[in-house]
Amino acid sequence: MSTNIEPSKYYDYSKKKTDVILEQLDQDHSNLLNPFPMDIFPKSIQHYISENVNSLGFNSEFFSCAVLSAFGTALGNLYHLQVKSGWTEKPLLWIVVVGDAGDGKSHAMELPFNPIKSREKESYKSYKDQLANYQLNPQTEKLPRLKNTLMRDFTYEALCQEHDNNQNGLCIFADEIMSWVNGFSRYSSSSQEDNYLTIFNGKEIKLTRKGTGTIIIPSCCINLIAGTQKGRLHELYAGDRSQSGFLDRLLFSIPDKINKTALNNNTTDQKINDCYSNIFSNIFDDYDNELGQIIPYSDEAFLRAQTFDKRIIDKYDNELTIYSSMAAKFRTYIHRFALLIELIDNYSNDKKVRDVSISSFEKATKLYKYFEHNGLKIRDRQSNKLTTATDSVKKMYKLLPQTFTTSEALKVAKDIKISSATAKRNLVHGVFKKKGHGKYEKVIFS
Repeated sequence: MSTNIEPSKYYDYSKKKTDVILEQLDQDHSNLLNPFPMDIFPKSIQHYISENVNSLGFNSEFFSCAVLSAFGTALGNLYHLQVKSGWTEKPLLWIVVVGDAGDGKSHAMELPFNPIKSREKESYKSYKDQLANYQLNPQTEKLPRLKNTLMRDFTYEALCQEHDNNQNGLCIFADEIMSWVNGFSRYSSSSQEDNYLTIFNGKEIKLTRKGTGTIIIPSCCINLIAGTQKGRLHELYAGDRSQSGFLDRLLFSIPDKINKTALNNNTTDQKINDCYSNIFSNIFDDYDNELGQIIPYSDEAFLRAQTFDKRIIDKYDNELTIYSSMAAKFRTYIHRFALLIELIDNYSNDKKVRDVSISSFEKATKLYKYFEHNGLKIRDRQSNKLTTATDSVKKMYKLLPQTFTTSEALKVAKDIKISSATAKRNLVHGVFKKKGHGKYEKVIFS
């Protein structure tokens, strides 16, 4: 089924570019110098985004990132891009949207996943029917397996089990990324961070547990969509995560400013939502096909990829570690972007998947620049944590001596009416450095 919608029917694309820009500025001043590149999507998906942003007041960047994640999740292991012999990539993205409380991050993240949620509900109903039949005829029927896709509260072992049931792939969905990160050691004496670093690479994962046997996922594909508040970024950068490469795998979206939208009378054209859902139906129809079908770059796209990769190396080769380490992971992401954009275009326009075109790679460079811009913005914020710290952190930093103890910090906090719980939490902020048991010093910023 074709899912194209006539553009002029829903949006006047004949408007002058300057008029469109001015209209957008009136609505959303986020990332003025580097807005989310909407033109990476086919027109039908652009309509879906603009209609829902206009109707429901979502931030366009948050919503667009969620759309990208939803497609990456649905496509999963269907197709892999062969960058060159021995190197393949899949549409596996780890996206984190960053804003303040009340910015509507969670709602913007949820809606684009509705087609996947609907399929999960259908799958659950079918599973219950098959299970009932199995319980009546255990000798002749096969024990059914429920295929979930969206994972919200789980252990690493449960994640592997669910991926074993659904080899196409999963998506970790976290309203607050710190809830997921803090759970790395929740049910185990050791952190699972290294296991998640392996998952990001999309390679084979093997889990062996006494009593449950061994689970092997030959080609894992687990996407991530998560949110966090600007005030909690320091928690994400705490400990060894800034050194392990974990944070370099995250794609951040952090709008510069988000204008709240008042309740309005705007409505979304249901045809546009149906069109969006139909694209996912086209993807779901291919779930019975062999997974991991390999597609190449077109000759022209591969030449462009070589040039772009060299440009990344030349740009960051002599940069500070915090930037060069990010660039190393982004050299992988550019190929994932290109594959995802190509597949979205193919499934939106009923085109046979053949290769990744030069057009898709050029669009991928736009997406690359968007996430690079946001990644650098995050790292710049963290390089001067004092300017972005909460008021209570700033007050403690100002009043405490250069070196101090925990008890001294708690006394200062009490004097300025900061609770001991908040004070202890402030001590793990990046403006203080632990020197030993109960001993701290202030980080000096230039």
